[in-house]
Amino acid sequence: MKKSGFTLLEISVAVVIVGILAGMAVPTYRLASIKAKRTEAKLLLRNFWQAEDAYFAQNGEYYPSARGGFRGWRWGHIYIPAGRAKDIPELGLKIPENHRYSLYFYWDLSPWGTTFIYCVAFTPRGKWDIDGDPFWDMWAVTRDGIIYCVADDITNHWNGFRL
Repeated sequence: MKKSGFTLLEISVAVVIVGILAGMAVPTYRLASIKAKRTEAKLLLRNFWQAEDAYFAQNGEYYPSARGGFRGWRWGHIYIPAGRAKDIPELGLKIPENHRYSLYFYWDLSPWGTTFIYCVAFTPRGKWDIDGDPFWDMWAVTRDGIIYCVADDITNHWNGFRL
């Protein structure tokens, strides 16, 4: 009578093969997850910038949630924290709940007509951080709509602002 079943060697080989396959799959999954998170930042930032740019084209200044002025200078800013839904009907924007990136838009207009614009999306530390270290991910958009990485959470590299 022949006994059926697997030997200890066969089971060990199967476990090693499964371990190797899992080891190859984890980095691929991590990279796909990072790309998805960064795509979210770029989409939020692009939509936010395009809405502000359209508002400026119609009204001659950017939309602020807070504004000020002094001796001909005007300024305003909007801050939308990560994870909170925000509806801004003046811009036609609906920011969904539980988004990973905080959005910040600041503008100032001098009496001579020069404008400074600062529009970024960034991950706050903690829950929304990409890789769990104290460094954050930050993306910015230039006046002509080009999005670039300012601070890279994966390489922990600071590229600085080119606005």
